[in-house]
Formats: sequence, C-alpha cells, structure tokens
Amino acid sequence: MKSSANLIATVGLLALLPCSPAPAAGCVGDLDGDGVVGGADLTILLSSWGLRGAADLDGSGTVDGSDLTTLLAGWGLCPGEITAVVPSGGPLAGGTAITISGSNLGGVESVLIGGVPATSVVGVNATTITAVSPPSKSPGAKDVVVTVASGTATLAGGFTYVGGTLPWATVLEAVVDPAVVTDPALRDAILATGLPWRVRDDASQIEMLLVPPGTYLMGCSPSWLHNCFIAEYINHEVTLTQPFYLGRHEVTQAQWTAVMGSNPSFFVGAPDSPLRPVEQVSWNMIQGFEAVTGLRLPTEAEWEHACRAGTTSAFNNGSDDDATLPSIAWIESNPGGQ
Repeated sequence: MKSSANLIATVGLLALLPCSPAPAAGCVGDLDGDGVVGGADLTILLSSWGLRGAADLDGSGTVDGSDLTTLLAGWGLCPGEITAVVPSGGPLAGGTAITISGSNLGGVESVLIGGVPATSVVGVNATTITAVSPPSKSPGAKDVVVTVASGTATLAGGFTYVGGTLPWATVLEAVVDPAVVTDPALRDAILATGLPWRVRDDASQIEMLLVPPGTYLMGCSPSWLHNCFIAEYINHEVTLTQPFYLGRHEVTQAQWTAVMGSNPSFFVGAPDSPLRPVEQVSWNMIQGFEAVTGLRLPTEAEWEHACRAGTTSAFNNGSDDDATLPSIAWIESNPGGQ
C-alpha cells in the first residue's frame, strides 16, 4: 500500500387563487413555469392582486406593487440553471460522454469545462444537454459553464478530472466503477481525490484500489452470535485525512515468489496455488518484501476504515447476521480445510 402553507382556511378565498405551477428555480416571476417571464405571468399576478399565493414574489403575504416590480425586473427568458452532471468525473485525456441536467437550458451555444470547450455539444431539450469532456492539463474539480439563449449557467466543481499517471503504478481504471462502488457518497469521495481509482503496483504487480479519506467509528461491532472483547472497546471516532491505496486481494503466492524468490506457504501444489494467499509469513519476513517493493502494511486505523467501507455493522455487507459471513469471507466453515 502506498500513501501516495401559509394555509388559508377560507375555501371561498382559495377558489379565487389561480392554479399555476411553482415558479421555475432561479427565475422569480415565472409563475406558469414555462421558462419565460411574460404576459401570462403578468396576468396571473394581476388576477391575484391583494391576495396570497404563488404571485406573492416577495413573501410579504399580499400580492402588490412590490411583486409587480419584481416580475417586470425579470421580464424575458429565465436564466439557465445546472443541477447535475453525470458522470461527474473522467480521465485527464477527456472523451467522457456527459449529460448536463437543469432548467432553461434551451438554445445551447457552448459548454466549457474548466474553461475548455467541450465537444459534441447537443441540446436535447430545455432540461438536458449532452457533451463530451475535453482534455485537461491538471486533475481536480472544474467548473461547468453552459451558455444558452438566456445567458450562462455555472455548476461550480461540476466535473472532476482524475490524474493520469503515477510514478510507481500503471493505471488500470481511472474513474471509479459505479457497478462496483454502488454508494454514491463513496464514489464522490473517491472522485474528489483526483487520483486514479484502480492501479497496479509496478514493483509487485499487486492490484490496488484507492481508499478515500474519511471519518468512522473505530472499534468492535458485535454480531448476533459473538460479542466484543473488552480490549476492543471503547469505540471512538477516527479521521483519516489522506487517501491511500490498498491491495485489492491478499498478496498471492505467485506475487510473493516473484519478489522474494521462494514460497513459504504450506498449501502448495494445487492448480490454483499461485493465486492463493501466501501464508506462513512472519512480520519480519514481510519487512523484506516491503523493502523490495516499497510497499507497507496498513495501519490498524487504515485497515478498519477500508474494511468497513462506510458500514457500522458487524460485517461490511451491512449485516450483523453471522450466517451471511461465508458469502463475503473465507472462514472456518467454507475453505475446505485450506
């Protein structure tokens, strides 16, 4: 691993208020929600004069001259608004097909990501634009700026570029796979580091995954059948401030042999032995492996943070039921004595 309501009770009064959609987000005065502040909105406001309702633009409790002034000040096309960019990140080389969602996005003229024009820009409708991310010179979150008929809309940090290379590893997959990391919050945390998600260490050929920084409750979580040892209490909050890479699997017999020249394992001779974890290794022996590869063992806090993966249950599948353990780990009952 490398550290690298105002509720009106009078029914008769309610009947006098015009029925209309809620005003468009970011567009005060668009009472009918069509993306334009115009005559239809003025008609709604005037028909509500002296009453309460959606046309009370300043929230004073009465539709009056102040609301009329507000509406007229916003006359014309509503400004565009970006609410989401999916996917929200991609490699430095660009080429990521993205969908930009929001409101009043009709008549798209350009899309900039980090100040660089995107390509293949298509305005699907007033709420959706598709584009392809351009290359970037540096990793990190970049603003997405869209110019449409009504002006410009910006989503600060809307797209994150992931770093292209590491001096000690080969990048296997730059952007986190949502089919593997299904928790959106965890995906965002990984993406926010700006580092490649899945790599292979060049010195050991070990595949490693990025673990983002975070805060968790460290200590034992009892299962249905097993309580915690006293030494595993008191549970306490731990914060890791730096991301790190952790081996996706245990070190295999083949990986150990390639580095150290011999295999100390007991369970050898089977067709799949090279892919099995190396065993019979002491802490002292591991120091030699680390010296050659430049890797290190995770700290206890790092290991538990990675293993928990955001869960607080006994097992990292979100369950406290011991019967679920064989489906996620090798334990006494399922390895065939090996």
